[in-house]
Amino acid sequence: MAYGDCSELRGNIGACIVIVCFIALFFIIIEFPLSHYNTNCFIAEVEALQKTMDNARVNGTDFENATILKDVMLVNRTLARKKYANTTVYGIWIPDAIMEVEPVK
Repeated sequence: MAYGDCSELRGNIGACIVIVCFIALFFIIIEFPLSHYNTNCFIAEVEALQKTMDNARVNGTDFENATILKDVMLVNRTLARKKYANTTVYGIWIPDAIMEVEPVK
């Protein structure tokens, strides 16, 4: 390799860029459905917690209500974060159905 001859080096750099792009694309293809699955599971969790909270109000003890209230706070905080993330650039990763979910009361 003569001084100033970079053709071999350019080929190696190009191959590295292509490999990095394919690896990134692979992770994006894997992460997209997993993110939607996790968000849909979270929506089901919110609905189940709302039913549990309604049932505990009718015939639950104070201790049971306090324990459920802790879970309600955590779920509502996560819901607020997911709703905010859906309005940002990362919104493509979160299904729009999250915007229709009401906080647990």
